[in-house]
Amino acid sequence: LGLCIKCYNCNSSPFQSGRFCVELPRKSSFEIDCDLFQKNYTRCRKVVQNVDDDVRIIRQCATSDGKLGCESRVGTKNIKMKYCLCDKDRCNSAPVPTSFISRFLLYGFASMVVVITRTMHNVF
Repeated sequence: LGLCIKCYNCNSSPFQSGRFCVELPRKSSFEIDCDLFQKNYTRCRKVVQNVDDDVRIIRQCATSDGKLGCESRVGTKNIKMKYCLCDKDRCNSAPVPTSFISRFLLYGFASMVVVITRTMHNVF
């Protein structure tokens, strides 16, 4: 067997791991020993897919192909992907990118302002 690395292995699709893959618990059942697959996995990978503002997180074991760090790509039909490779145990646990969180908070705040404004107009 090759070098043993432990990674998180999950997909945030509602039909798979769902939100538990986005918000990894401190002691996660998604942690696996990548040697179990016997595929010479020596790295962990995290993929963030954004298709029409539907964001998916995929965490998995990876081979040594590619360079360490993150790389972003935009595909056809404006599909955005961010790939991150790392070589330490459980290193693919990084949270959702801050740009996504910031956008989510901004939309939430804007929605609150609209609701409050409409409510105030109905009162007066």
